[in-house]
Amino acid sequence: MFEVGIIVKPHGLKGYVKVFITTTEKDRFKTDDTQYFIMNRAHRIENIKHLGKNIIIKFFDIDDIETADKYRNERIFINKDDLIPLLDNEYYLHDLYNCKVYDIDNNYMGIVTDIFFSNDFVLDISKEDGSICTILFKQEFLSNVNIDEKKIVLKFNRDFYEY
Repeated sequence: MFEVGIIVKPHGLKGYVKVFITTTEKDRFKTDDTQYFIMNRAHRIENIKHLGKNIIIKFFDIDDIETADKYRNERIFINKDDLIPLLDNEYYLHDLYNCKVYDIDNNYMGIVTDIFFSNDFVLDISKEDGSICTILFKQEFLSNVNIDEKKIVLKFNRDFYEY
């Protein structure tokens, strides 16, 4: 199962929920037969409205504000088979966890332990001394990402990243 969003709160009285998208694919939510799992229960989407960086979703079996409120802060997951195919230089966030990170001179910097979004995706790199180095995950800062080898090579040396 792979996370694609988090229900923020109910939206209106008819069971709609406001969802914070935790994927770069805003169009990943569809009113088709895709099953979305919330609290280990399968749901299908009845209607979608876009609201800035968030979306408003009406699930078929959530029909009032009281039921919608029970899902507040719950994570939304999909099956692996429902993941959207990737283009070149695109990665599933879950594949980046535990990647070893090296600078351009092949100096080991640490391992990816957390990923968050702040205008762009940001990686938390846990260093050997236990401290954290934060790196912006943008193509202009990356030399190579090899998911099969669980290895990320950055474009600059460690001093650039205030290591």
